[in-house]
Amino acid sequence: MPRNRLEELQAASKHAPATEEEEMKPLNKMKEREKKGEAVAAGVGDDFQGFLARMEECVSAVDQVEKNTLELRSLQRRLLAATHKDEASERRVDDLAAQNKDLAKKVRESLRAEQDWCQKREEEKSPKKRTPQALRELQMRKTQVGCAPD
Repeated sequence: MPRNRLEELQAASKHAPATEEEEMKPLNKMKEREKKGEAVAAGVGDDFQGFLARMEECVSAVDQVEKNTLELRSLQRRLLAATHKDEASERRVDDLAAQNKDLAKKVRESLRAEQDWCQKREEEKSPKKRTPQALRELQMRKTQVGCAPD
């Protein structure tokens, strides 16, 4: 019968959690903030987790715009094919168009702010004074934001 060596390995490891409560804490601090009800999306230039949360919000906004666009197309086809005016469908088209406009504006502003932040960071410090982690994070930010059109 095989021995269970988990306790022995955990005792030898410096990274093993000391208690059951410590083991159950979330590794991602952003998830902990969400549970407490704190605002996840902080301002531009904060820690990397905040950046990732803002990019996740941008992706969800783009997905919402895509869904709205598909619904707009079907509503417009229905309106063009209809023999009489449908006020509810016309209002829905106007609402979706306004929602798309607002979402696109938010995404555009967020991406521009991140691009400006990255550019300012590049000009601000010389690469020799940055830590390797800061260089990697800056490069990842530039990569993520660089896909956006200027």
